[in-house]
Amino acid sequence: MSNYYSFVAGLPEIQLQDAKAYHTTRSIKEELAETVNEKDWNLLSYYYGKFDNHNLLLSLGVIEGSWDERGNISEEDLKEFLLAFQEEDDPSVEVPSWFRLFIPAYQQDTPLYAEMSWEDQLTTAFYEEGMKCSNRYIADWFQFKYRVRNMMTAIQCRKFDLDRNVFVLGSDDFSKQLRNSSAKDFGVVVEFPYVSDVQKIMDMPNFYDREKALDVLYWNYIEENTFFFYFSLEKIYGYIIQLEMIERWSSLNEDEGMEVFREFVNQLKSSFRFQDEFSLKR
Repeated sequence: MSNYYSFVAGLPEIQLQDAKAYHTTRSIKEELAETVNEKDWNLLSYYYGKFDNHNLLLSLGVIEGSWDERGNISEEDLKEFLLAFQEEDDPSVEVPSWFRLFIPAYQQDTPLYAEMSWEDQLTTAFYEEGMKCSNRYIADWFQFKYRVRNMMTAIQCRKFDLDRNVFVLGSDDFSKQLRNSSAKDFGVVVEFPYVSDVQKIMDMPNFYDREKALDVLYWNYIEENTFFFYFSLEKIYGYIIQLEMIERWSSLNEDEGMEVFREFVNQLKSSFRFQDEFSLKR
């Protein structure tokens, strides 16, 4: 295991309530490119992979928005990758493993996962790959966040009488339990001791407060699970995740938080029509 004493020692302390951090997720990436070894750089690419996912969906026209410069893959390289996949199903180009699964499926309109949007299919493929990461800390983080996300979705489905089979992602036993259980805790409290924390968060009426509480849960998880990693890659990985939280909250006010919520509801409505009493207007 490599240790980066000087780099970690030089990182400023950060707190979730900080208005702004010295580093950004982009600037620290540039420094890390000159600091960590190749193996650890490849592991760090898992964090930045979600920005590649955004850019891929953008390039395919699945979503709208702007290019995210935090990704590992340049816009020019991504165009070349997509062209290569148009010419053959399994081209000899270096792309993330979940891209190699997703791109041909999308181009041939053969879903990887039934009844999921293309965006959710890419997210599922990404998380399933992350949970297989050779680094136990990174794999555990992917699993934790994936389970929290799925549990939040399952709770919302119960609340609005939506089909959990459509919205809960994944094919693992935990996801199946969330889809099928009628127990209040979905029967997963032994396997996932954060059930009550997630339920309390989802009971909060204000979406802005809910998002903040969720990041507190994530922040505390990172603090607890990096406690014995002092100068290693794991410490850096957790630090970057925390940086992103500060970035997000420093640029998001309560009105924008409600806009995020409205977008979430609209996404659900596009796949399932709410009953009239649950309809939300802008």
